Parts: sequence; structure tokens; C-alpha cells
Amino acid sequence: MKEKVLQTIREYGLLQPGQKVAVAVSGGPDSMALLYLLHELSSQLDVRLHVVHVNHQLRPQAAAEAVLVKKHAAMLGLPITVCKINVAAIQTRLKVSLEAAARHGRYRALQHVARRVGAHCIATGHHQDDCIETLLLRLLAGSGLDGLKGIPVRRTLGEGLAIIRPLYRVSRREIEHFCRDKGLQTAQDLTNLQPVYLRNRIRLQLLPFLEQKFGPSIRRTMARTAEILAADSALLTELTEQAYASVLLESTGKRVCLSLPKLREQPPAMQGRLIRRALWAAGAQRVEYNHVKEVLLVA
Repeated sequence: MKEKVLQTIREYGLLQPGQKVAVAVSGGPDSMALLYLLHELSSQLDVRLHVVHVNHQLRPQAAAEAVLVKKHAAMLGLPITVCKINVAAIQTRLKVSLEAAARHGRYRALQHVARRVGAHCIATGHHQDDCIETLLLRLLAGSGLDGLKGIPVRRTLGEGLAIIRPLYRVSRREIEHFCRDKGLQTAQDLTNLQPVYLRNRIRLQLLPFLEQKFGPSIRRTMARTAEILAADSALLTELTEQAYASVLLESTGKRVCLSLPKLREQPPAMQGRLIRRALWAAGAQRVEYNHVKEVLLVA
């Protein structure tokens, strides 16, 4: 497992010698395995680690989980920052679901701490099964290529900061075995077992059904599909940026103007991507297929 993580780090250039890494640790098996693996590899990779724990203050176990993460950080001799976020306030302000508000607040907190401590990247414990679940989740939602690529192994945030996922090719089973073999005490989020959430139903019901009908290799097949789609999406994103530069007339604040004659010269699929790119540039938070379609109808 350690060699698999090392190979992923090197193949995707996730870490460079001398860098500092903010390791997001919730206390669960995934992030705990990530922490210990990066600690074991830190000398070989010549990187420094800073543990970051975000307390969402949503569950009774939250305080105990923070104590657990502090304990592991102390055992490894690593600095740690624990921060609290008010998810309810974020939900009210953004008018989104509780899950979306928690995610927004968590990443804002992680970025704030990472920049404050001088980290070059934020490492999260997302793994192969998370990527597969995301692929299926977005497939059921009718997503296009950019959504079907799953969770990216690396995502640039700007200002020299990125999110990296060293466990990208590691399965949940491998993580569980690692934690068990190491005798690691980890926290268990019982909400992950509640079928009320679609992602949980995919994990607990759909994936086991697919494995039963098509064999255990179906997970590797879907993970490979997500990697292929991610590579294609990256290429299309690069081509979209090139085309966007050629059709853009003006971009000032929330005002974005495109050249209609040049836009119409593009293939239909690229037209849609360019409209989506312009809407993002204008400050749109969530651009859906119907939004793009409506703009194209009047273009």
C-alpha cells in the first residue's frame, strides 16, 4: 500500500522536496491511514507535515474526535491546528443543504490554515472507492464528462495552493487492513451507515449489488474509467481555455462578453463548454445543463 501511494505521488507530481503539507485528518480510517502513510514517507519525500482537524460541531462525538486526532499528532510529533466551523450559519447564508454547507466550511477552514502555516498543498483521504461512488452519483444525476471524471487526484486552488489525494488508487478495504495491521484507533462516523443519503445507498446497496452480479473487478473497472475520463476532461479543459481566449471580447467583474460569430464557428459541444466557462467567469455558482441550453437557444 505504501508503494502504491508513493507511485501515485510520483506519477502525478503531487509533492516536491522541501514542501509543507497540511494533512486533513477527521479521525476516520481514511484520513488516519493517510496521516500515517505520509509520516512514513515524509523523510523519503523530504516533506514536512502539519495536521489540520476541522470540528463541524454537528455530532456528539465531535469533541472526542478532535481529542483523538490531537493524540495521534502528538504520538507522531507533528504540529496540529484544530478549528471549529458553524455549519448551521453557513447553511443559512448560502441556502444549501447541510452536507454542502459542511463541505464548504471545511474546505474554507482547510485553506485558511494551510495558507497561515505556509503549506503548499492540502492532502485529503479520498480514495478509490470515493472516486467510484462519485462517478456513480454524478452518472445518476445526469452529469457530463467533467462530472463523470470523479474526484481529481490534484486540484489547483490558486495562490500556490492545491488539494492532493495520495490515496487515489487505494481501496477502502486496503485502508481498513492498514489501520487494523497498525492497530490504529480511529473514529467511526455512524452517519456513513444511514441510507437516507444517496451516496450511502450507492456505497451500501448499489456497489455490493454490482459486485455480486459482475464480480469484484467491477470496482477496478470503474476506477479505470474515471481515470480515463479525468484525462480526457483535462485535455478538453485546456482546449476550452484556448477557445475561450479567442471568443472573449470583455470580462469585467460580472460582465462577460463573447463574440457571437466566433462562438458559432465552434462545434456545438465546445459552444456549450464556452458558455459554461463564461457563466463561471461572471460569478455563477452552479451552472447546469439547462442554463447552458437556454443561453445557446438565444445566442
